[in-house]
Amino acid sequence: MRRPALRATTTDRGSAAAELVLVVPLVCSFLGLFVVGGVLWFDRQVLTEAARSAAEAASMNPTALSAGDAARSVVRDDLIGSRLRCRNLRTTTGTAEFRPGGEVSVTVSCQALLPRLPFLDVSSSVPIRVGAAAALEPYRLLG
Repeated sequence: MRRPALRATTTDRGSAAAELVLVVPLVCSFLGLFVVGGVLWFDRQVLTEAARSAAEAASMNPTALSAGDAARSVVRDDLIGSRLRCRNLRTTTGTAEFRPGGEVSVTVSCQALLPRLPFLDVSSSVPIRVGAAAALEPYRLLG
């Protein structure tokens, strides 16, 4: 015996295409946000590590002036090998507490360049600012 063919109802036609049109842009937007978030996280981590290294290097110098120079040099050297996409890089060294037992602070800031995604409209850059501090030895002679 043959079974009668089932006819598709007219209410179901095109529903898969409509769902696809609604779901695909949402999924692409979420994936794009994950990419942008990952880039920002990576850039912040690279800058944080550079600031920590710079503060440590600055704390090893005998004068406040040489501490600032050392911090800028370490930040520049740390960022050369990284894949950081950044413009307007600034390194600020805080030496107001530069005395035995005090501390030196380093702030690194820049405009992180975001990847351009055709389906997600985000700004082209985001400011990132990180800082770190290192203690100066209390029994050390400063120049």
